[in-house]
Amino acid sequence: MKRLFSMLAILGMMSGSVSASGFDEPTGWDSISDSELQATVFTGMFYGGDIARGVVDAGGEENHIATDDGLMLGLRLGKESTYWGLEGTVAGVFADEEVTNGVDGTVSGDAQWYLANLNLLLFPVGDNFADGMLRPFIGAGPGMAYYNSDSEALDSKLLLDINLAAGVKISLSRSLPDLRIDYRWHFIDGADEYAQHCHKEISVGLCFDF
Repeated sequence: MKRLFSMLAILGMMSGSVSASGFDEPTGWDSISDSELQATVFTGMFYGGDIARGVVDAGGEENHIATDDGLMLGLRLGKESTYWGLEGTVAGVFADEEVTNGVDGTVSGDAQWYLANLNLLLFPVGDNFADGMLRPFIGAGPGMAYYNSDSEALDSKLLLDINLAAGVKISLSRSLPDLRIDYRWHFIDGADEYAQHCHKEISVGLCFDF
């Protein structure tokens, strides 16, 4: 949790710096910065890695469990002002799982991650770059990750997920949805036989204003 608190403190300091810099209030493109509600439908890649090591199955064998890169599908729903945003994300990840032990070698199966996160976003330059057509952002927030797979060696588990985000929203026309690109780093805490591990996410979405 110290990582999350540190990130939120940095966001606060950056916000103070932005406010003190004397940027003009947004003009034009007001529908981008002042929309009351936004929904982003997105897809991307959730990069795999180790899930657990030394898990003993019913036969007494120790197993190393890992996932390959997986397809990610999800929805982000939130609100934003010129410089700040708050949003929730729900997503599913569909990947191949590899279970390795000294008897069976490596056995492949299906695995899924189900993610739910709440993020605070900061848009450091507001609408003052490229007339608001490009809105870079950073963010951080807590959430939960549920892991499920075909493997009998590892029970499904609900785990703590803390993520850091960076990205950009691109608006080419007020009559079209915004294009959004996200890069996220997920720190998923270990519990029981699960190891602490990190996963990266790269996603592209379309953002609709309501």
